[in-house]
Amino acid sequence: MARRDSFARKEASQMLRKEYRTAVEWDSWGQIEEAHKAYKELCGKILNIQDEKKLDVRAEEVDSLKDLVSCLKVRILEIKNDRNHGIGFSGIQGLEPYVNTLLVDTRPFPIDMASISRDLMSTSEINNIKERFSRQNSYDMANMKNKSLAKQGDIVLTLHVAKMGFKDVSIFKDPTLTLSIVDSNGVIIEQLEEIKATEISKPFHVIFNQEVHFNTPMRLIENDFGFFFEFKHYKAKKNKVSTKAWCFLELDEINGESGKEICLEIYKKPTDFMRKTFNLLSVKPLYLHIRVDMHRV
Repeated sequence: MARRDSFARKEASQMLRKEYRTAVEWDSWGQIEEAHKAYKELCGKILNIQDEKKLDVRAEEVDSLKDLVSCLKVRILEIKNDRNHGIGFSGIQGLEPYVNTLLVDTRPFPIDMASISRDLMSTSEINNIKERFSRQNSYDMANMKNKSLAKQGDIVLTLHVAKMGFKDVSIFKDPTLTLSIVDSNGVIIEQLEEIKATEISKPFHVIFNQEVHFNTPMRLIENDFGFFFEFKHYKAKKNKVSTKAWCFLELDEINGESGKEICLEIYKKPTDFMRKTFNLLSVKPLYLHIRVDMHRV
């Protein structure tokens, strides 16, 4: 097991070094859009490293990795705002010796991120980054049985999922819907157990008519987080469950309104948690119908 973890760490370290150098190279050339995209993707890969490479982040590495992600996020802000917030290109470029030993040698992060992060990032965002490395996998925080993240006075979200429209629903066997909260780096913050359809109403609708409750309180949901809905069904010929389509709900669509009814566009698979590709499944006016309710704990 130790040898396997060691191999996974070396492989992950090589991958992150390559991604880092690509981002810095774009940055050095003044290619703003490419650098912004590369730094953002690097953040996502670091945050996903435990699940993607099947390795455990050690306790002594958590603060260092948290600072690295925070540093990259600040550099993204600098590029976006065309303003130095305390990192600058020289600061990012100077991280190379640290990045070269990432995951293979434990060393402190070379930049004091405490004051920089505090001024530019919310406390919940910083805590979310740290919690991401502190738990064993992507879903521990959200899926712990009988333990909610909400504290007394918090506002939590309930969604009533009514129905979803398709050109021909007769082809679906055992349709389900999986709901997730995903951050801007494509990292799943919370994923609920799938809900099953209660009825197939030919010719156009799969009926769910169910309520789902998120454990993550609204205070921990950042403005750039999103809600994803993945429609899946069983394919007998291939003997597997397949994703047919997906929908996406932005936080500002809720706009703090309880009881709001929303119709979401339906997109072709595969699900894009990075929100770069949106291709409509059908030109017909068919949607996922939901209602958003909020209540205080």
